[in-house]
Amino acid sequence: MKVVDVVVAKTSDSEEITTVAELVGKTMPTAFILNYGTHGFAKFRFDDASLRAFETNLHKIEELAERRNVCNQLYDNVKSLRVAGSQALAAIRNALPAEETEEMLVNYLKSIVPTLIKKYLPMETYEQEMSGMFEAVMQIVQSKKFFESEGTSQLLIKCLIDFAESEAHLAMINEWFKLDSFCDIKFSVEIQHLMVPKIWCSRTIPQDQKDTALERMRSIDNSDKIGLTEKRCHASVPTVDAKRAVFEKLFSDEVDKLSLYAVEADASGFR
Repeated sequence: MKVVDVVVAKTSDSEEITTVAELVGKTMPTAFILNYGTHGFAKFRFDDASLRAFETNLHKIEELAERRNVCNQLYDNVKSLRVAGSQALAAIRNALPAEETEEMLVNYLKSIVPTLIKKYLPMETYEQEMSGMFEAVMQIVQSKKFFESEGTSQLLIKCLIDFAESEAHLAMINEWFKLDSFCDIKFSVEIQHLMVPKIWCSRTIPQDQKDTALERMRSIDNSDKIGLTEKRCHASVPTVDAKRAVFEKLFSDEVDKLSLYAVEADASGFR
């Protein structure tokens, strides 16, 4: 989407409605980009038509600054409860595979998407939304267009791990862990530590394979990190009894004796 016209409208702190005479008689655009150039400081709301357009065509906004502007406004509208978290996530998910700039990709994946998922998604659609994000990131990884940056390629793999919730996706993580790499991206030790608790989340991967993954991780890195990874594994066991045991531990007197790292590891099995 290309900006075809820029109209300046001055609002008033005493008038609820601002009339923009310059727009009268003009063809209705696909969408309105509010606060073009980001010179204003205010709360901006989308009209329904613009919101629908951005939900499917965010990636078509040619100017990087304005893609970022619209994305930040989407996020702000979610925080103000004017746009559903699932709508904002859908817009980003649809835009991800077509995104060409590393800056915008990192902004999506490191900042906005994790917050939307943690705070603004209903549990009823959680797994469906996570599966959709997994597939969107997978398209980027398979395109290999950001592989020149080690940091970004590792971020993409981390996102695949984070978004893996379905049994099919967890099985893929299990297979990748055995190979040390995926799509020519060699996993860092930190990434490998993240993979093992995800494998333990599965309801279908046999326990002996989970144990083997943990022992393999121990052979790769037997530093203090393996203790936290082991705690995360046991916290991730997908049974009611296992979750109840961890929950009771976190709300017992024992928790006062644990380090913050240990508490975080024990709590990591809960959404």
